[in-house]
Amino acid sequence: MAAYCERCRLYMPDGMTKCRMCGKSVLQAQPEPSMLDRPILGTVKQTSHTPAFSKWLFLVGLSLVLTPALYLYTIFSRDLVLLTTDEGLAEIGKYPGSDKLVEFELIASIVLVLAAVVVNFLFYRKSKRFPVSMMIYVGTIFAYRVAYTGVMHVLFPQMNLAGNFYPLVRSMAYAGLAIWYLFTAKEVKERFVK
Repeated sequence: MAAYCERCRLYMPDGMTKCRMCGKSVLQAQPEPSMLDRPILGTVKQTSHTPAFSKWLFLVGLSLVLTPALYLYTIFSRDLVLLTTDEGLAEIGKYPGSDKLVEFELIASIVLVLAAVVVNFLFYRKSKRFPVSMMIYVGTIFAYRVAYTGVMHVLFPQMNLAGNFYPLVRSMAYAGLAIWYLFTAKEVKERFVK
């Protein structure tokens, strides 16, 4: 059986009773691994840790799919109907100049859909640019809603604007929660910032 020195842990061939290095008696049992026997930093295989996909992050991903879908629905169910049908043109005709505002809303909705596609791409690629892009995107939606509702209220005070305040409140809540979550969530930092 192999022998080791009690003090310096030097290996001793069979038959030796004293350590050649320190003169101490020989220990017959296997020594505990010393610092020299342990793996050196960098040689230990590191397992890749994929951050968990939390419920909140799932909701962010879901909103990135639903938001462009809602804008597309608005484009086809309202904006194009107002600009292309006789009933829509008659409704716009009640408020001179509102056709230009509807055209602006149509173009802005198309731009927001395209921006949502880009943010979706960054989200699913786990790009480090996603959190900032998402904050800019939701901030832009909120600013657009505030500007649109304000212009409608100033230009057409006699128009029933109750339908415009719901999207404004919805975008304000969405922007506030999304930006707060992207700034504070640990899983966002682990998943996208690294």
